[in-house]
Amino acid sequence: MRIRYMTLGLLLLTLCIFHSGCSSAQEYTAYYFDYFDTFSTLTVYAESEEEFETYRQIVDKVFQEYHRLCNAYEPFDSVVNLYTLNQSAGQGPVAVEAPLYEFLEYCVEAYESSLGTVNIALGSVLQLWQEQMNADDPVIPSEEALAQAAQHTDISQMILDPDSQTVELLDPEMSLDAGALAKGYATAIAQEQLIEAGCESALLNAGGNIVCIGTYPGLNGWNVGILNPDTSSETSLYTTWLVRDACVVTSGDYERYFEVDGVRYHHIIDPDTLYPANRYHSVSIQCTDAAAADMLSTALFILPREEGEALAAQYHAQVLYID
Repeated sequence: MRIRYMTLGLLLLTLCIFHSGCSSAQEYTAYYFDYFDTFSTLTVYAESEEEFETYRQIVDKVFQEYHRLCNAYEPFDSVVNLYTLNQSAGQGPVAVEAPLYEFLEYCVEAYESSLGTVNIALGSVLQLWQEQMNADDPVIPSEEALAQAAQHTDISQMILDPDSQTVELLDPEMSLDAGALAKGYATAIAQEQLIEAGCESALLNAGGNIVCIGTYPGLNGWNVGILNPDTSSETSLYTTWLVRDACVVTSGDYERYFEVDGVRYHHIIDPDTLYPANRYHSVSIQCTDAAAADMLSTALFILPREEGEALAAQYHAQVLYID
C-alpha cells in the first residue's frame, strides 16, 4: 500500500504568543500567500498604521523579488531567474541582476560551509523525489535514475563571473534548486531592512522561518514553539524558546513526505546517499542570522551529530535535535 501525505498549516514551527503588559504601540498583522509556495505573516507593534504600512511594504517587496529570482520552476516576464538559468544550461553565460548574482555567490559559500550538504546544484536529484511527492501513486526513484541524476550536481560547473555579472551552467543537464536557502536568505534581507527602517518589535514568519525583532510587549522576547515531530502525539508542542533579536528555523521529516510500503520518504535529501536523511526527526536552529539558520537546519539534519555541532558552534547557534 502506498500513501502520500502533505500536511497543511505553518511549516515546521508554530508560534505561541502570550499577552501581557501594556504599550502605546498597537499590534498590526500582514498576511502573504503568494511567496515561496508557503503562507507567511508579519506581526508588528507600531505607533501608527502608517508606520506599519512602511514595514509591510518592505517585506512584500523583498519577498516578491526573491520569490521570482529564486524560482526554478516558473518564468516571469522580464526576470532572469533560476528557471532561466536552468533552461540555458550548456548554452553559455547568462547576464543576471545583482540580487540574483549575490544570492548565487552566497549559495557557493553555503555549500562550502555546510560541508557539501546544502547544494543548490542538486536539482536533478531533488526533482526525482519531488515528482513522487506530487504523484497520486508514488514510487521510490530507481537507483539507476538517482545515480544518473547525481552525475549533474557538481556545483563547480556553475561559473560566476563578477566582471560581467554572468552565470554559466557548463553541464547541459545541470539544474539549480534553491529550496534550502532562498527563504532564509530573503528573510535575512527583510530583517535587515526592517531594522534599518526603525522597526523595534516584530515577528516575521515565512512558512516556519521565524525572525524575531526586539521583544513582544511585556516579555523579554517572543515565544516560539517547536513542534513535536511525533504527529500521532496528543501534544503538538515539544518545547518553546523565548527569542529576542534572533531567528529560528526547523527542518523535519514530518511535513513533506510520502510513504511506500509503510516507509516514510521525506524531502531532505542527503547528497551522499541520494536518499532522505534519516538521523533525526527534526533539528531546530536559533541564531542571529536568518540565512545561516536556514542553511544550518538542513545541514545539521543531514550531518552526523559531532560534525553538526561543530558547524553550529561556528555560528554561535543554539541547536535542538529530536531523534
